[in-house]
Amino acid sequence: MKITSVCRLWRETILATPLAWTYICSAGIEAGRISAEKYSRFLQLSGPYMLFVKVDHLLNLCLSGRYFGAGHETCACLKIKLVFLEYSNRLRCLYTDISWLADTYSTIQFPNLEHLTLSACTNSRRLDMSQFPKLWHLRVPYHATDLTRLDFANPHRPHLRHLHIFVHDYSLWAPFFGMFTSSLRTLVLGGWFLNGQRSEGKLKFPQLRSLVIYDASETFSEQDQLLELSVPRLIYFLYRSHHKTLLPGIIWDHTELVHIRTTQLLNLCDYPSLRILQISDPDCKYLADIASQLKSDRTLCPQLHKIEAKITTTSLSIQTYTNVVYRQIYDRNKKAGSNITLVVGQEWLTSPPIPPHECEYDAPCYS
Repeated sequence: MKITSVCRLWRETILATPLAWTYICSAGIEAGRISAEKYSRFLQLSGPYMLFVKVDHLLNLCLSGRYFGAGHETCACLKIKLVFLEYSNRLRCLYTDISWLADTYSTIQFPNLEHLTLSACTNSRRLDMSQFPKLWHLRVPYHATDLTRLDFANPHRPHLRHLHIFVHDYSLWAPFFGMFTSSLRTLVLGGWFLNGQRSEGKLKFPQLRSLVIYDASETFSEQDQLLELSVPRLIYFLYRSHHKTLLPGIIWDHTELVHIRTTQLLNLCDYPSLRILQISDPDCKYLADIASQLKSDRTLCPQLHKIEAKITTTSLSIQTYTNVVYRQIYDRNKKAGSNITLVVGQEWLTSPPIPPHECEYDAPCYS
């Protein structure tokens, strides 16, 4: 670390701070940048603390090295083995390629690993997830990653509370969901939810509290519904899509839903328990519709107390729209006795009630 070269005091301080050495990123440990001895020292300095490791480039470097005849000299595979072979019991958070992990370390146990992010894989053997008995936070956010490579058949498989996956083929991810419906607290989905397939009934998530959906579907048809979730304890819902309106039927039984962040137009009558609405609305068109709904029906969303609109510019037309909406909200508050606050800006002011990542800031699984 360059900080050790500033002065003697800084060097002594950082060398005596084990937590400063617990984040290990493979990008800085190639053969030409740090020796195996120095890397071993790096691990020793981390002391007894848990390790956060990001190994995101090793497989490609190793394969390219073999192709060009350089072998392992081009990557850090030999040195990173120290982490898996000697320090696997201290790994808490790991970001790596599923193929490399399954093919090279299929027999190693990771008894204390809690957070795992798996990047895109090539053809490989299946990864036995019972190697991670304490795992509760799993991210597989890339569409090229085959979910069938994850083997949860072992009865000692982990019970996930946070799951982030890419959705495409219903026949693949629906059974995958089924194993964790009773344990999941946070679910993050990205992908295509409308692709000519139909769901086979609602998936029930009795404990789910936070749901994040990034819908990449380009077309919309009510006859083409891939996702139906029963979420009786959901309190936070984030939905982003190319569609103008929120797709109907995605969530059901959401009696405790209090916070929505979206890029779509909402029918407020569908969310009676709503307290905070955050809408990304560059032109303030959706915001005007929301205000119109509230003004026309004084019984809508009786607990709603804050609306945040995120805009990209502050042009004269936007200011004009905003002033109209402010007046409508003021009239609604005066006539209905409500206390709705409207905030328009370029950043969100209210954080989600449940952090989507639930990990250390800047950890490998946080990005």
